[in-house]
Amino acid sequence: MIRPVLVPNSGEIARRVLRACRQLGLGTVAVFSEADREPPRVREADQAVAIGPAPARESYLSDPLLFKLIARGASRAEAVERMAAALERPRVESVKTTVPFLRRILASHVFRQGRVHTQMLEQGAFNG
Repeated sequence: MIRPVLVPNSGEIARRVLRACRQLGLGTVAVFSEADREPPRVREADQAVAIGPAPARESYLSDPLLFKLIARGASRAEAVERMAAALERPRVESVKTTVPFLRRILASHVFRQGRVHTQMLEQGAFNG
């Protein structure tokens, strides 16, 4: 089953994607920065979600924020499993991704058990 299609891009290409999804009967979600809430793609999507401040590179063009949006779940375990599944087949274009790093984090037992702290990145806990 295809769920709503996330359209993080802006401009005419995003509008074409939205039209194609509408023709196929697929729902759409546009994400935008606070400074970017007026473009037509935001109004044309079935849903629109503000996911960060301006500039766009710090909000909807940041792949960790995209995956955070996708990986919601009723529990931590469900969210982790959904994120792991999403990382198996990412298709993120126009955005430099951290997918390999995110896969390492998700594979970590300490992350899956929720035993994380703010200094783990500095300490290299998830380095390959």
